[in-house]
Amino acid sequence: GRYMLDNNYRDSRMLLEASQMRGTRLLYASSAATYGDGAHGFHEAPECEAPLNVYGYSKLLFDQVVRRVLPGARSQVIGFRYFNVYGAREQHKGRMASVAFHHFNQFREHGKVKLFGAYNGYHAGMQERDFVWVRDVVAVNLWAFERGAVSGV
Repeated sequence: GRYMLDNNYRDSRMLLEASQMRGTRLLYASSAATYGDGAHGFHEAPECEAPLNVYGYSKLLFDQVVRRVLPGARSQVIGFRYFNVYGAREQHKGRMASVAFHHFNQFREHGKVKLFGAYNGYHAGMQERDFVWVRDVVAVNLWAFERGAVSGV
């Protein structure tokens, strides 16, 4: 937990402070993990935020710092809450690679993909996930960077 908090909270906070002192923009990766299981929806609102693990909690802590800084911010700050980013060349991530990467390799090796069964009121095969292609992430980051005036989480 300490590693996660150091990297996703403390180090991000130092980057935010440095960017505000210098008047430079900060576009950062938050996470959909801040919403937890999504029981209250997936909207950027405190009532929807209920992280289930230290990763999601560490991202939410920094998002809360950003919210406090935004009213007096000297430069653009945007946090993107990504859902399951996937793309080419993920093999170096090992087991931290995307679900899409792992499912592709399972199918290539075994001809089928192992999914979860029934869980938490969902029947087997009825679960849904959102995936975002890494090129779409790059496109939206560039779009936000080029406009420069919008800030938020």
